[in-house]
Amino acid sequence: MKERGIAPALMRTEIDYLAPVRYPDVVDARMWLEETGRAKWVLGAEFVSRASGQVTARAKQTGLFVSLETLRPVPLPEEYKR
Repeated sequence: MKERGIAPALMRTEIDYLAPVRYPDVVDARMWLEETGRAKWVLGAEFVSRASGQVTARAKQTGLFVSLETLRPVPLPEEYKR
């Protein structure tokens, strides 16, 4: 991205904590591209306890790409469009 003169920037992070995790439990996480727009993207995430199989948290991150020169939003790169 840097060679193209753009970089990702986070605008918002939301997380819902649904269940406790206790040491030494291991948590598995998965993340996916949930939504795209002209310039923005939304990632979804889910965290699952290996011990209980229970979803312990869900999250969303919203961001966009900005020009490194102007710090203004730029259109979403083609490889991220659906």
